[in-house]
Amino acid sequence: MKESVKAKLKVIVKRTLRQYGYPPDMQN
Repeated sequence: MKESVKAKLKVIVKRTLRQYGYPPDMQN
Protein backbone atom coordinates (compact mmCIF):
# COMPACT_ATOMS: atom_id res chain seq x y z
CA MET A 1 0.00 0.00 0.00
CA LYS A 2 2.81 2.38 0.86
CA GLU A 3 4.46 1.81 -2.50
CA SER A 4 1.23 2.57 -4.33
CA VAL A 5 0.84 5.84 -2.45
CA LYS A 6 4.44 6.78 -3.12
CA ALA A 7 4.04 6.05 -6.83
CA LYS A 8 0.91 8.17 -7.00
CA LEU A 9 2.63 10.99 -5.17
CA LYS A 10 5.56 10.82 -7.55
CA VAL A 11 3.22 11.10 -10.53
CA ILE A 12 1.44 14.07 -9.00
CA VAL A 13 4.71 15.81 -8.22
CA LYS A 14 6.03 15.12 -11.71
CA ARG A 15 2.85 16.52 -13.26
CA THR A 16 3.01 19.61 -11.06
CA LEU A 17 6.67 20.18 -11.89
CA ARG A 18 5.89 19.79 -15.59
CA GLN A 19 3.06 22.30 -15.33
CA TYR A 20 5.36 24.79 -13.63
CA GLY A 21 7.97 24.51 -16.35
CA TYR A 22 11.11 23.29 -14.60
CA PRO A 23 12.40 19.73 -15.15
CA PRO A 24 12.93 17.48 -12.11
CA ASP A 25 16.71 17.18 -12.05
CA MET A 26 16.67 15.48 -8.66
CA GLN A 27 14.07 12.92 -9.71
CA ASN A 28 16.20 11.75 -12.62
